[in-house]
Amino acid sequence: MILDQFKDNYILIVPFLLSIFYCFTIHEFAHAFAAYKQGDDTAKEAGRLTLNPLAHIDLLGFLMFIFAGFGWAKPTPVNPNNFRDGKKGDNLVSIAGILANVASVIVFGIIFKIVFPDLNPVLLQMDFNFYPSVNLLSYFLSSLIVYNLILAIFNILPIPPLDGSHILFNQLSDRFINFKIFLTSNGVFILLALLILENFGIYTISYLFALAQIFLALFF
Repeated sequence: MILDQFKDNYILIVPFLLSIFYCFTIHEFAHAFAAYKQGDDTAKEAGRLTLNPLAHIDLLGFLMFIFAGFGWAKPTPVNPNNFRDGKKGDNLVSIAGILANVASVIVFGIIFKIVFPDLNPVLLQMDFNFYPSVNLLSYFLSSLIVYNLILAIFNILPIPPLDGSHILFNQLSDRFINFKIFLTSNGVFILLALLILENFGIYTISYLFALAQIFLALFF
């Protein structure tokens, strides 16, 4: 359970939870904003074109993230039939959430290095007890950096219902219709299988996260 890492420093739970709220919120808001700009006001009418976390957080998904390390926000409702640019519009809306998380990594990374030039946000997340100078702000910024990165990497996977699947499907011709149907029908089960295999030492998604964090750590 993720919360176990805070057993010796419970106060850090606050910035951790706030960072998760932010990551989910900015991701879903970006989808809603991009859809609105593409001519679809479905998300706007549903009250999702907002930075209010309460509009985007799914309680069960949030609790699953805290207790199981895997969670989700409320999917942003969109109607691709309203997009002005068809598949191009769908690609833009799908990648908007990922880009919002990546942009957040860059922005908060710059702020982190300005405020805490001697700290490494990735290493701080791995073991904050190693840094005697860790405080609420440094942990909050490092959480924003790492969890935005993780959310971006996870959503780029081409497995439904993740954003990457929309981009993949829009590139495939109609002769791959059976493949699309198979992935759409079984995407959730594939993701669950990958997550279950992680518990048996067969790592796939964790390797992606680890490689991304190593790459990020090189910049700090």
